Amino acid sequence: MTDTAIQEQIKDIKKATDKALQSKEAARKFLADAGILQSPPDKKSVETKKK
Repeated sequence: MTDTAIQEQIKDIKKATDKALQSKEAARKFLADAGILQSPPDKKSVETKKK
């Protein structure tokens, strides 16, 4: 891998990080899209399981 390619990847990672840090929702979406964090269940599915 060339130095130029590495620098381009670092630039892209920093750009994605900045975008993900804009809000909590953006951070959660970023982590969920990356497969790091599972999306929380919606309220309806939790309520039906309680019954």
